[in-house]
Amino acid sequence: MATRSTLSKTKRTQRSSSATFERLEERRMLTTLYGGQTFAFKDLLNNKFRIELEGQIQAEFVGAAVNPSNNAIRPAQLISAFTPPEVNGLDLFAIYVVRSTPQSSIRIYQINDDGQPIPFQEPTPLNAFSAQVGEIRAVALAENSGAGYLGARTIDLDGTDIELEDNRPILALGIPASGFGVIPPQPGNFLRAGLSVNGGSSLGRFIFDGTVSGFVNITGSIGDFYCGNLITGASRGITAGGITFADNFNVNGDVRNLLVKGYVGTDDTATSTTAVQYWTGTDIQIRGSLGQFRAVNNIAARVDVRNALAGPFLNTVQRELEFKAADLLPPLAIGEFGGNEFFFNDTFNTPQYLPSIPDSVFNGSPAVRVVGNITSVDEVDPTDFYAIPLLA
Repeated sequence: MATRSTLSKTKRTQRSSSATFERLEERRMLTTLYGGQTFAFKDLLNNKFRIELEGQIQAEFVGAAVNPSNNAIRPAQLISAFTPPEVNGLDLFAIYVVRSTPQSSIRIYQINDDGQPIPFQEPTPLNAFSAQVGEIRAVALAENSGAGYLGARTIDLDGTDIELEDNRPILALGIPASGFGVIPPQPGNFLRAGLSVNGGSSLGRFIFDGTVSGFVNITGSIGDFYCGNLITGASRGITAGGITFADNFNVNGDVRNLLVKGYVGTDDTATSTTAVQYWTGTDIQIRGSLGQFRAVNNIAARVDVRNALAGPFLNTVQRELEFKAADLLPPLAIGEFGGNEFFFNDTFNTPQYLPSIPDSVFNGSPAVRVVGNITSVDEVDPTDFYAIPLLA
């Protein structure tokens, strides 16, 4: 009788749960990585990428499986880059960092079929609502800003005749009320697209060779944050000037460098004579200090830096960002910034900006201190320029 009762109870549970949640139980671990580990995957467009973690860090990398009949998504394990060509990949939907330190890092960059790094490729195609008339239009992201995409995208469904139906951003997916893998229960049982660093942890460096959508939430501090395009907030597009999701890029502590090679909160359609056509309502909230915020192209974002004195502070020395060395892998592949003039500080007009920040060497008083390299051999890097903001 006990056995029959148990089986009966199991069947009732299965009937009361959705098919999506039932499949989730078979994939509890997803892709959990620790410092020193790597994983290569292919995305929805079958582009290949490598994930690398360094330092004391644990993170879950959540893929998004798209239902080909209705574009609904569910969390799933990432697909290895080395599966047969007929096996389609999945987008990297979310990165959930369980714990990390200011010396740890995450880097994700594109690779070719031989596993060699090929960063700074053309950006992923995206379609979104126009900021002016509400119709769907193609988003024009920055050239050579990287093909990666953090988030999920719709596909072109069979049997429909909807213009630009594919490649529309998806910002949330349902997970069980008990949580998923190492991810605890989430508000409303929804996991949001993007990057989340939890437990008050700080992260030394985050490098993403492509476009970051959805949300960024860092409960501690971050040293360097880099991506090709930053479109947090309503990535599907909203009316220009609006903010749908407040604090969609949130850091509770300090940010040393916020670097975007392309666009922030918009695309290249806005000019001095043309109204902006893509707007995500990117809202950057930094409760500590901000060193520098650089983007090559348009920035359409609200930025609020509090300089709160209560911390958490990122008590590490500032580093020169530029990295130059001959006959090595592309710098992004080894966790350094180089291989593109965006990172260079070789001229008076392209300095690296240094903030005055609390420094333990000076008993916690604000100071400017930087560690860098100058290489005069073969004129590789004979001169570096730095800038310090002043209040008059």
